[in-house]
Amino acid sequence: MNSTDYLTGTFRLIDGREVFGSLHVCGKDSNLTIFDDAEFYPVSESYAYIEGKLHDGRLATLLQCILVSAKSRGTDSDRLRHSAKLFPHYVALGFSHIPQSEHCISKISFAMRDASAIFYDFGAFSTVLDPKPFVPLLQNDIAKFRQVDIGERPIISYFTGKFDIAVVETVLGEVRAHHRPSFSMGDLRGVQIDNEVMVTLTPSDPLTFQEGINRLSVLLRFFELILGREQPLANLNVMLCGQPQNYSTIEIHRSLSPYSGDPVDSKESRSLAPSDVLVSVVDGAEEYSTVLMNYLDSDNERHDSRKRLRGAFKSDRKYTIDRVVAAANVFDILPKSAYPVKAEISNELATAAAKARELFKALPDSIERNSILDAIGRIYNFSLKHKIKHRVTSTGLDKHFPQLIKVLEEAVNCRNHYVHGSPGRVDYSANFALVIFLTDSLEFSFAVSDLIDIGWDFTHWKKGYSHPFGAFIAGYQEQLTHFNELMSHRHKKK
Repeated sequence: MNSTDYLTGTFRLIDGREVFGSLHVCGKDSNLTIFDDAEFYPVSESYAYIEGKLHDGRLATLLQCILVSAKSRGTDSDRLRHSAKLFPHYVALGFSHIPQSEHCISKISFAMRDASAIFYDFGAFSTVLDPKPFVPLLQNDIAKFRQVDIGERPIISYFTGKFDIAVVETVLGEVRAHHRPSFSMGDLRGVQIDNEVMVTLTPSDPLTFQEGINRLSVLLRFFELILGREQPLANLNVMLCGQPQNYSTIEIHRSLSPYSGDPVDSKESRSLAPSDVLVSVVDGAEEYSTVLMNYLDSDNERHDSRKRLRGAFKSDRKYTIDRVVAAANVFDILPKSAYPVKAEISNELATAAAKARELFKALPDSIERNSILDAIGRIYNFSLKHKIKHRVTSTGLDKHFPQLIKVLEEAVNCRNHYVHGSPGRVDYSANFALVIFLTDSLEFSFAVSDLIDIGWDFTHWKKGYSHPFGAFIAGYQEQLTHFNELMSHRHKKK
């Protein structure tokens, strides 16, 4: 759809009123402007779900709409013309409406910008190197339609006909990556076979629209982690239960998703190769299937942390204080199952803690006394530094990156400085390149340890530099040298 197009039609509001409207579908600039002789209610709840009949014959369903503005025009109070501008979070276009809360979604399909890097199905499309053995078959096929002379050097291009690339049964349903080829019969301008790699989720039972969006979000979060960057979607469709095939497929436009019509910088527009991404099917689908299945299976427990990390892959994401704080906090909100029950402490420390507890417990009740007692009680709990160290050592990451634990401990110091006001080990504002390195170290350690937990072979990855993690690995030694210089300078200063 052209982003400059406006779709006109009649739209039915929740109260049953039908009004004329103009719909503009253009990412974050999407809007619906409606007009009527009666005044529009000034509350967004009245516009949460809208059904429309467009003049081009299609039906539109607008979900989770927000009232942006309402206006009245005219000089005579009896002839006022009212309008309202709405922002729809989702616009569904097709030949059926999507019921607001019915379990009606049987399939969800979408194409990602960089899907071919994961689903690199080499050889699915090609051109015959030696066409001579195929000439009789070609002559026989063409004879059914018309007489054509076959020359000495015919060019025969083909698609193997194997549509499925990888099919994985998961807790969300069947996740199927497949080809969707299209072709022309050819003319004097030539003949062409185009293809799009699609991902289709088929749940075991029909979903409501919101349930479908939630599952799509989890799947997309996984793929963006593997690809290392945000993914604008193309051809996002849902299929409805109980509808004739011609009416069951509905195209979905997400207004707040990355919009494929937005300009992208040169880094984001570069195409990715299988070596750039964390997992691909170029050497077989076994590892991809294992990682995807286990990621989705564990997401119920780990989704809070994973959702916080997702922001690191947004195309407009900048390095900020909030980002380093969030990168440290993802370890804190992992479920308890990710860590041992209690922290291990020495006998000497345990004895000292017990004695201190007796001394402070004997004092009169006060805020200070209770604060010390609480701190003593937490000595057996995993601190943030303990948690991060456990994640790194239990997955063996520390063996690949010298002094990584030391770097991550300083990252927690940096986080504590901005959260609790603890004195900084260095001037973080004056050395913001260090904050960037600490942020990258936290995000890398969290995501890679999480993937190793669910079956990813880190040592097998070719470490392509187009992925943020590949870039981190390539620059780690240089950044570590700079880190040690700063730390050494701090100690000399003291």
